[in-house]
Amino acid sequence: MPKPDFFGRLGLYSCEGFLDAALCRQLQAAFHRGSRHAGTVGVRAGADFVVDSSVRSVDWVDVGDELASEIRGRLQEAKPGVETFYDVALNDFERLQFLAYGVGDHYQAHRDSRPDEAASATSKARRISAVIFVNGQSTAPAAGRYGGGALTFYGLVDHPSGDQIGMPLEPAEGLLMTFPSHVLHSVAPVTHGERYTIATWFW
Repeated sequence: MPKPDFFGRLGLYSCEGFLDAALCRQLQAAFHRGSRHAGTVGVRAGADFVVDSSVRSVDWVDVGDELASEIRGRLQEAKPGVETFYDVALNDFERLQFLAYGVGDHYQAHRDSRPDEAASATSKARRISAVIFVNGQSTAPAAGRYGGGALTFYGLVDHPSGDQIGMPLEPAEGLLMTFPSHVLHSVAPVTHGERYTIATWFW
């Protein structure tokens, strides 16, 4: 699978080692013990967000205010670099989502931002999506690691079938990955372990 520097050449900004190993350990422990509820997905403008596991199957985890504040501070420090890379002025970002994908959990191909009338105000406002990887992958089951669950991008190459060509990212623990919110992407089903990530959207 392509690594972050490959996607940098295709116009996506990343920062390896954005979270150090010690903070990743703290977060992993918080994911393990935190209370959970099913993640939701928006369906159309004016409608409530709903649980639809056929589209998005994931748990939101409460890791506590202290860790959430730490991550928010680090993202605030990273914002100027994101703005420079994409040549955009950003205001702030949405409340962080701490996401645990267990075996079979996934997110179908989607765009975080849409300009059409059917899109919600939140969707229309999003400019840059951000994902932080809290634990690493492994081909075989291993403590603290997961299999599958690839963040896959579509439409990054100029080709008539670009939206059908998926490019899965090979992430490392602690990686910050960003991309324009209109980019089509998905999360493949997790095959073993639990995949811990943090997601937010700059506007």
